Amino acid sequence: MKKLIVFLTLSLAFLLTGCVVLHYHYMRNLSEAPVNVTFIFDQAAAPSLPDSMYIRYSSSSHLVNGKTPEYMTDSLKVRKYMFTKMKFVLPSGGMIMLDRNTSSKIGYHDPLRLEIADTTGKLLQTVHFSEAPAANGKVFKSKGRFNQYHWHDIY
Repeated sequence: MKKLIVFLTLSLAFLLTGCVVLHYHYMRNLSEAPVNVTFIFDQAAAPSLPDSMYIRYSSSSHLVNGKTPEYMTDSLKVRKYMFTKMKFVLPSGGMIMLDRNTSSKIGYHDPLRLEIADTTGKLLQTVHFSEAPAANGKVFKSKGRFNQYHWHDIY
């Protein structure tokens, strides 16, 4: 009986830890100037958007690997803008990470797209979270086991 209980306990622990696949969204600003980043959500996500939130940030870009979250000790404040938009400024050489903790703050809604503009407000590019970008848009690239890491570089 003890062997059965031990086996069931280990099986349950394996199921609970093995079924969780963490997905990280990284964005690195490799340009020489700060950029304005706007998260655009759909109407269903709008009620769960907070007025402001903090996201993990590193003042210098690091490789996307298993140890990257350890280097992200700072936070950037993202503010709600209009009903379905959230904005912040990503400094030159900076990197942000949208992880499960950040996702829980916005009701587990991923943005539909990101708009990246220079400090004068001129739109530089649009980044889509889906696999089918529109016209000349870009998507997050995947890397790593089980597509855990998604990143986008701003040049």
